[in-house]
Amino acid sequence: KSMIVKQGQQSNLTLFGMDLFVTPEQSAKAAASIAEGGEYSVDAVAGRIMDMAKALSGGDASKIEELREAVEKGFKAAGVELGGKLPSISQQTHTEVMKRFDEWAAEAKKASSASGEA
Repeated sequence: KSMIVKQGQQSNLTLFGMDLFVTPEQSAKAAASIAEGGEYSVDAVAGRIMDMAKALSGGDASKIEELREAVEKGFKAAGVELGGKLPSISQQTHTEVMKRFDEWAAEAKKASSASGEA
């Protein structure tokens, strides 16, 4: 009995200084959630971030750079909280979000140019 209790007190993962007990099933579920098509995949998270940014802009393209900077600060703050470096999936998400900001800015510029010619 004491050996089982002692084994149960050992964690298999430490995060933010806390010992976590993750079962193989939980680990598999977490891996699926960040894989392509998962709820926390790069595409899904980047999409939610951009949806929020666009909603906050109220359709005003002049807010793109301000929102980009705010998102950039958020990623940097997360990196600090995680010991100075974001996990690979977060770095990939950051890259994707910045790409989407670039695309949004290009679309806005194109729309502005098209409306200026009319």
